[in-house]
Amino acid sequence: MKIGMISTEFPPAIGGMQVMAFNLAQGLSRRHDLVVYTRRNQGVPAAGLAIEPVLAADIRHDLRPLAAADVDVWLAMNAGYGALAGRLPKPMAVVCNGNDFLTPWVIDYPRQIDFLEGKPHVWRYAHPLRQAWRRRLLRRGLSRAAAVLPISEHSRDLAVRRFGLDGDRTVILHPGVEDRFFQTRTPAAAGSLRLLTVSRLDIHNRRKNVDGVLRAVAELRRGMDIRYTVVGDGNDRPRLEALAGELGIADAVRFTGKLDEAELLAAYREADLFVLAGQASETDVEGFGIVYIEAIAGGVPVLCSRSGGAVDAVRDGETGILIERSDATSIAEGIRRFQAARSGFDPARISAHAEKFRWSAAIDRVDAVLASVLRGGVPRGAAVPVEMPAGAARRADSVGMT
Repeated sequence: MKIGMISTEFPPAIGGMQVMAFNLAQGLSRRHDLVVYTRRNQGVPAAGLAIEPVLAADIRHDLRPLAAADVDVWLAMNAGYGALAGRLPKPMAVVCNGNDFLTPWVIDYPRQIDFLEGKPHVWRYAHPLRQAWRRRLLRRGLSRAAAVLPISEHSRDLAVRRFGLDGDRTVILHPGVEDRFFQTRTPAAAGSLRLLTVSRLDIHNRRKNVDGVLRAVAELRRGMDIRYTVVGDGNDRPRLEALAGELGIADAVRFTGKLDEAELLAAYREADLFVLAGQASETDVEGFGIVYIEAIAGGVPVLCSRSGGAVDAVRDGETGILIERSDATSIAEGIRRFQAARSGFDPARISAHAEKFRWSAAIDRVDAVLASVLRGGVPRGAAVPVEMPAGAARRADSVGMT
């Protein structure tokens, strides 16, 4: 099978979409003839893979080089490229993450819309019109896609509601976890509660809500011995460090910056609780969050909010704590709840939950979907012969889409 992977988000760039694309590309390339079509001028691409750095992250430009490619089937790792389904000569399966279909960024729009920016009374309509145009093209493309692969139940429900997708062409594809994150961990003795967050600290990525955790630590510190480590870097780090100082908790918070592999694994081993309580909006969501399953693989319980796809990875009271809201008070209450039940979280049991999220399972699923596409194109109304998770099937029933 000749697979063309369309992935503008790819190493050496950093992020969850890049991690997912790279691991799927590696696994599928061991079984099939795979070429990754990725961005131009983004640096040295991942070694060991066939790479075509020809994309401009603009489907108007990218249609031409993709249409000329010698492939049997397409795998689009950014939902925006689903707008090309039916316009390319070969069938396409489309991965839907979250923001890539809520606010698509690779779909062009009529430039006449830009003229509204300088017009009084109507300038405010320019951005909504751009997004409406992009969603219209994406809806048309996804209706022609042979299969749609949301990365969580949350992403699936959003995509079904927004684009009216057929449940029988939709297969949940959870991101995986690399083997190196499966570690032996011994629960810490009673004492300081060690919290950990791993995240990019970017001003455009504030849904990660490190602010909320800092404020929760400030609230808890009055009656609890607590230490908080933030792993990651970005242009929002100075503001967050300043906030820790303003809250009077600078001595309890450590910003490490980016860590190498050994240091990152050590940070997970030393943590008592991984905390990342994202704040979702209608246009900015956490589709899944690979870091959650990385922590769980190492036996570290996770605290997260119900606002995104992390609920697919976290079982409340077993592998972590789920909170309804992501404000500082709710985070603090979740941490108190964990502390009270701390001895009941067994690292071995938590780690065992991550077994089904190994990348091998995700690669098997994509392989099966692409094989189905080639056998018959998975026409509208035909079922993809890949078992849907029970939770996803129940959710699909609840919205009347299966």
